[in-house]
Formats: sequence, C-alpha cells, structure tokens
Amino acid sequence: MAERIPEKLYALVYLTAILTRPGQSALDVAMELGVGADIPVVMEQTTGTCTIVREQASAVFYNILDEAQASRHINRLCPDPIQPMMFPIETTAGRFGLVPKYFIKAEFDRAIPLEKQEKMIEYYPGLIAMSLPSDHSPFFSMPERLVEALIQITQSVSSNRIARSTSWRQC
Repeated sequence: MAERIPEKLYALVYLTAILTRPGQSALDVAMELGVGADIPVVMEQTTGTCTIVREQASAVFYNILDEAQASRHINRLCPDPIQPMMFPIETTAGRFGLVPKYFIKAEFDRAIPLEKQEKMIEYYPGLIAMSLPSDHSPFFSMPERLVEALIQITQSVSSNRIARSTSWRQC
C-alpha cells in the first residue's frame, strides 16, 4: 500500500516482521538470513499452504506465555498461504520511501530472532526501531506494552506531520 498510495498513509509499523528490500520477496529475505529454517512446518501442496507443527508452536511463537495461554492460541492457528511470500515486492524511494517506517522488535522472538530483526532494520536507514521484551506474539504476551509502543509511534507520527505541515505553510 505504501508504494501505491503513500499520501494516504501516516506510517508503516512492522511488528517483528520480515522486511524486504526493493525487488525481494519475503522468502528471499528469509532464505538469505536463515529465518524460519529450523521451524518445523507441514507443507500442504494441494492447498499451497503451510502450518507450523502444533507441538512446536509454543516454543516458536509463544515462548514467554504459560502453557495454558499458549495452548489457547495454538488451537487457533490455521494454515498460511505460501504464494504471497514468493512474490517480489517492488518499491521506490519516491513513493514507498516517503512513508515513515517503524519496527517493533521482539527481544525473545524465536520465529525471527532478534539479530535477524536488527539485520533487516539496517535495510532502511531512518527506520525507527523500538524493542519489547516479548516473544513473536506481543499482542498476546504483553498487549499493554504493545499498545504503549503503538501510542508512542502515533504521537511521533502526529508531531512529525504537524512539523511538516507548519514548515510547508511557511514556504
């Protein structure tokens, strides 16, 4: 969306996510960095999906939740389509590059380890990163802290927009 309609977006927020460079697919980045190589998944060729092996999901996605909490979320996991991860993402500095970018790192993420998150953050100078002492699923393991981080981002975006609109009026 940032490439197609950058003027409609205030910011992009990545939450312990795969960041691609122009022309790369999420799968390209995952292979380059070795992300996900050790996560046991079941590939379903007929549906073009993959699903993490349920017995391993807690250790990968919910490693700071207790067993009962993790189990509740594991039971809601469903197959993920593979094809979207294979398409290269084409972006330009003149459109995608105009949208402010934020990345919320999860320090104890086992799906995308912290050092891999930090490597991807290097792809975008100017990207603002913050950290949570979370697993891959901070929306479950620490929702209040995640909301605080999102509010902080919203306040940053709002003050930057006001500063930009004020400077434009002065020109």
